[in-house]
Amino acid sequence: MRGRYLCCVCLPILLWCLLTGMLSESEPQFEPFPEGTPVILDGTVTWIEPGSQGQKIYLKNISNISSNSNHSNISEEHSLSDHTRQIQKQVLAYVKETQELKIGNRVRLSGVCAYPEKLRNPGGFDGVSYYGAKQIQLLLKKAQLKENDGRTEVLRQTLYAVRKRMENTLDACLEPVNAGVMRAMLAGDRSALEEDVKSAYQDSGMIHILAISGLHISLLGMQLYGILRRGGAGQLAGGAVSCAMLILYGMLTGGAVSAMRATLMFILSMGARIRGRTYDAPTAIVVSATLLLLQNPMQGTQAGFWLSFGAVTGVLAASQMLRSWEKTKQRKIRNSFPSELLRGQKQALIISMGTWVTTLPLCAYFYYQVPVCGILLNLLILPLMPVILGCGLIGILAGSLSIELGRFVMAPVHYLLKGIVLLCEKARLLPCAVIVTGRPALSKLLGYYIGLLIVVFFWKRRKRLTGLIMGMALVLLMLFGRAPQPWSMTFLDVGQGDGCCIRSGHGKVWMVDGGSSREGLAKNCLIPYLKSQGIRRVEVWFLSHFDTDHISGLMELLQSYEKNLLGENAAGITVGMIVIPGGSPDKEEKTQLLKLAAECGIIVREVQAGDVIRQGETEARILSPMAGKRYEESNAGSMVMEISYKEFRVLMTGDLEGVGETELLEFKEITDVDVLKAAHHGSRYATSEAFLQQAKPELTVISCARQNRYGHPHEELLERVRACGSRIVRTDRNGAIRITVKTDGYTVEAAES
Repeated sequence: MRGRYLCCVCLPILLWCLLTGMLSESEPQFEPFPEGTPVILDGTVTWIEPGSQGQKIYLKNISNISSNSNHSNISEEHSLSDHTRQIQKQVLAYVKETQELKIGNRVRLSGVCAYPEKLRNPGGFDGVSYYGAKQIQLLLKKAQLKENDGRTEVLRQTLYAVRKRMENTLDACLEPVNAGVMRAMLAGDRSALEEDVKSAYQDSGMIHILAISGLHISLLGMQLYGILRRGGAGQLAGGAVSCAMLILYGMLTGGAVSAMRATLMFILSMGARIRGRTYDAPTAIVVSATLLLLQNPMQGTQAGFWLSFGAVTGVLAASQMLRSWEKTKQRKIRNSFPSELLRGQKQALIISMGTWVTTLPLCAYFYYQVPVCGILLNLLILPLMPVILGCGLIGILAGSLSIELGRFVMAPVHYLLKGIVLLCEKARLLPCAVIVTGRPALSKLLGYYIGLLIVVFFWKRRKRLTGLIMGMALVLLMLFGRAPQPWSMTFLDVGQGDGCCIRSGHGKVWMVDGGSSREGLAKNCLIPYLKSQGIRRVEVWFLSHFDTDHISGLMELLQSYEKNLLGENAAGITVGMIVIPGGSPDKEEKTQLLKLAAECGIIVREVQAGDVIRQGETEARILSPMAGKRYEESNAGSMVMEISYKEFRVLMTGDLEGVGETELLEFKEITDVDVLKAAHHGSRYATSEAFLQQAKPELTVISCARQNRYGHPHEELLERVRACGSRIVRTDRNGAIRITVKTDGYTVEAAES
């Protein structure tokens, strides 16, 4: 740090901002009204985005928020209420009908009050952190426009209009799948990005090219500066205009972190050049990170911030180490690599590996997996990016004059993007193309980066073999080093449905059900949870019955199943065997699931009362359905099983009720258990008093959705459970519930206390 005085000043400020962001994330949210309250508010439009249904409108300067409609005209001055003083950040309104709004409009909206959702499942979506980084404090659902005073912010509205023109031109000149990719690359808009394409880029480690590239912003700035200088502009004028244009471009993209980081670093570079000083990249990294976090400390909790700065740090470190190595081995390099092309490819490989090594723990922490194939794909794809981006930008200009001319200019983009997607899809089919790591502990991340600093120290001391061996050990430890896990079961908060993950101490994983009344359960809950725990394979997936709210997540997973060269699911979680109840009625859902399982090559086993499935010390004893019996009603034929591990026992009941419960009681199959999963989400007609008297559970788990239309769990059921002396935990109130078995008993942890 010798001579880097500005860096030394900014570093403690940077650390303070990071700490502030983490503390802000854990602070309780202020809620001026109960969730679901109809409200009316005034605000100034700061940004507009397309939504899945209608528009998403960002509002600032919130005033007159109220749960009634007694307001005067919005053009008049108002004194702020106590509620308004607390809405110091932005409001995000979801408007169903597309409105002709402009940036700067002062509007009045009515809607239903909602708040960012807390993390309810490990590995799931953390709304508080995500919306906090966008400085959004309140969500307005089902919003309707009441008034608009017509005022606009000329500069921001002009930039927004330019962005929309860019997007419309891309949509007209390219087919939808490629237009969505180019909109993400050039305008920062991922709303038109197809999910399959996004998954292909993400799983192959190329998701970064779908962001506003800091590299192409820097190149754009340097090209503009060069043109201005050749045109006769002085150093100061050329630098000032280039910086101003990049700032405007960053605003046009919506202020993406990678774009603003590259813009700030370019400004610092221009400042050093104009003053005749040496540009110091480490100082520029620290200063730009500090400036971004001073504006909003919660950005430091987001993947985009860390990956952007981690990647540029990796490029810098790898480049410096490469230059140091070439200085000492200059003659050897010249003799061994007479071709400049081969030498350039070797340099590109080293820099690509350096970037990958630097961002490896960040990918593991935020995405729970590391795409190994990304190292080589970067070598093939990154050289194509100047062509793609250049043709895209020129094509937008040409397309604004003539759509046919724009299509002609963008023709290379069409073929190159198709080739890139094909490469990404095929690369993830290779063995170990993607390694699921789980989310590493913060202490492990800290140890990894301290280890990297030691590697750099050895490298500078010319002890390169020692540094290389240590670096490889660090990478292998991050990829494969996992501490043994105790036996546990986690009842996931799947909404109105059921889903439980059982993890043995020997690394084997079982799932029981996995469905919900809401869509996208596998993508948004099951797969993120399993990957966050370092789970890539489910040995046995039990299905209690074939109702949608018990199988929808598994169905979704099977629909995207894609085998790699090792026979594993390259698109997500591998399933070893599916266990279903015998005698269940023939439903359409059952037929579809069996067909999907056959297409995926997954074994399906029917079980009935008396069957036992064991793995290690974990045992599942099937209690229902009864052998040889056919059930007309799906719930009555639910699979009931007692899962045991040493002395610990759990009773899983599916949606058992009616005839099925009566039969089970008659056969006296139920004995004292530690944990009971209440049947049918806490229905009034399930888990009778007689059933509870036989089971005598210490703990009863109820899986249901918040504010569900069925009234689950029913108060009569809750009274029966309390009367038998059992403690109750509920996913609608507590989020995911994890039960961990230890030598002296078991512990219960909830995502929300």
